[in-house]
Amino acid sequence: NAREYLKNRSLNKEQVKKMILQSCSDNEKKYMRVQDEEELRDVIFVNNEKMLRSVSLDHDVVALDCEWDPKRKTLQLIQIATSHVVYVFDVQEIMKIEQSEQLTKLLSTLFQRSLIFGWCMDSDLTQICTRFPHISELRTVSRCVDLQKHVMTSEKTTLSLNDVCVSILGIGLDKTFQTSNWSVRPLTRQQIEYAALDAWVLLRMEKQIECREVFKWVCPFPVPLGVEDVRDELSRRFSSDNVPVIRRLKELSRDEILVKTVAFYLVLRKTRTRVPCCVVLDIDDHVDTEKLKSLSKIKDVSDVCLASVRELIKHFGYVPGGLGPFGTRESVTIVLDESLLSKKKYLCCGAGLPDFVFRVHVLDLARFDDVLVCNISK
Repeated sequence: NAREYLKNRSLNKEQVKKMILQSCSDNEKKYMRVQDEEELRDVIFVNNEKMLRSVSLDHDVVALDCEWDPKRKTLQLIQIATSHVVYVFDVQEIMKIEQSEQLTKLLSTLFQRSLIFGWCMDSDLTQICTRFPHISELRTVSRCVDLQKHVMTSEKTTLSLNDVCVSILGIGLDKTFQTSNWSVRPLTRQQIEYAALDAWVLLRMEKQIECREVFKWVCPFPVPLGVEDVRDELSRRFSSDNVPVIRRLKELSRDEILVKTVAFYLVLRKTRTRVPCCVVLDIDDHVDTEKLKSLSKIKDVSDVCLASVRELIKHFGYVPGGLGPFGTRESVTIVLDESLLSKKKYLCCGAGLPDFVFRVHVLDLARFDDVLVCNISK
């Protein structure tokens, strides 16, 4: 390569420039380009209401990919490749023009009817679940195929999309724009084409490895739980005449307090085991992690860490804004902030989806054996 070559030879500036230009020219021939794909008739960038309403995603087979802001982890683009067209949805702009409901309908149709191919799909589906938590089809999705898992030779081997693309198709992907800032508008033509090819190449690869007949249709990641899961848990915990009602939160009555449930892991010093923990406190308060470390019920805690979005879905079961103290996927330690008891009011807790809550009196919540009451806020 150029670096090794330069170690062994002394070149002047013109020779170096010539070598770099030659290298770029060679790379262009090896990389997949939109204009060279005969079956790809169009890349449609969807960023306004008119274009959004003209899109149909009623296809038997598609490929899906996403791009997000690496710093804030917010979803920016969703790319859907069909047999001859790639749609690139500008999620940031669609949310700005308040058309998220229309995009939700399109995605609901997609997850209900289509066979969907992806690469490292758990990351993409986690992003979609977080940004569009009301897509109910995501909680029963089963027709997703993660091509990365299909081509892996072992669980310890991680193959990049570019590596597999070169191996199967004999051509690579230019990953120059992979780490570009996807939150800055306007996006460049090169960014849009890069995003489109990331989805398009999956359909080309799928045709080559012919995995439709041998692959089990399984969802590649734990799908988030929802309102019904919380309702089932409330029915189990409370008597039939005292089951809290789940409602969409519009306003609070004078005897109600809105609370949040924050997901943490308590890391044990000796074994490094991570114990999942939910902290319930006033919406305006903050958790004192030093107090959380010193919980009397759990000994020898060396560290406390906040659950990531993926961990929130995988272990606790819910998208951000949907977590409450009850109905978690795994058994967790529930910590109730002691300051709430003195207020003696009803708490409005998360009930499976953002803006959905159930109402329970703080004293009724504190009486459960698996709820630990302590001073945890600051």
